[in-house]
This record gives sequence, structure tokens and C-alpha cells, in this order.
Amino acid sequence: IGGSYMALVGHAMLHGHSLWEILKGPRDWFSDSWVWPMIYYGPLQDPIWSSISVVFFVVAVALFAANLLFVLMHCLACIKRRRFDLLPYALLMPIYWILISIGAWKGFLQLFTNPFYWEKTIHGLNIKSHGIDTKI
Repeated sequence: IGGSYMALVGHAMLHGHSLWEILKGPRDWFSDSWVWPMIYYGPLQDPIWSSISVVFFVVAVALFAANLLFVLMHCLACIKRRRFDLLPYALLMPIYWILISIGAWKGFLQLFTNPFYWEKTIHGLNIKSHGIDTKI
């Protein structure tokens, strides 16, 4: 057994956990702490956390269904127009949404870290004015 694992076991035993509690696994290590339970366990759960869990679950299912419907709608548009070559791109749209979100967060954080910096992309007519060689 590795040294770091033994250090975790020693730390847990120092704080009063039995060896059985440690061996049960990470799922049970945090069960008594202030962790938001993402699953509604029933009426014995704390009323505030249970309400938040139910609302979170309903909203998460609605968002997932809406995104799935959006992708499906684009797939059906490709099929109706007989543009089967565009189907893979319609199915990859969620990855594009993730990349857009990363770019938006990057821009938002740059407002605070470097507010006067603007990442410019050189396009078409600007290539000659920037002295970029277009010969490959």
C-alpha cells in the first residue's frame, strides 16, 4: 500500500474513524459532512436540501431534454434537406457549445486580468497589410 494512502488512513483514524469506516470507501467518507446531496433520499432528509435537490433535478432534466431536442431538430433539418454530410456536425454541436462557453469565460476573466488586451484574428483582406506571406 502506498505511502499517501497510509497517510490518509492514519489521518482518518486520528479523527476517530474506525478501520471499517475507512475501508467502506470515499462515498461514505463525506456522507456526514456539509455536502449538498444531489439525490433526494426522502422525507428524512433536511427540508432545505431536499427542496433544492428536487428543484435542481427538475431543472437539470429540463435542460438536458431541451438540448437533446435542439440537437434532434438540427438532425431532422439535415435529413429533410437531404444534407447527410452535415449530420456529424449537428451531432457534435454540444462540443461546440462547450468550446463557446470556455471562450466566453476566458473573455470574461480577461476583463479583470487584462482589460485593454484584444485578441485579434487576422482575416482575408488584412493578410497583406500585416505582411504575412500567403505562399505555402
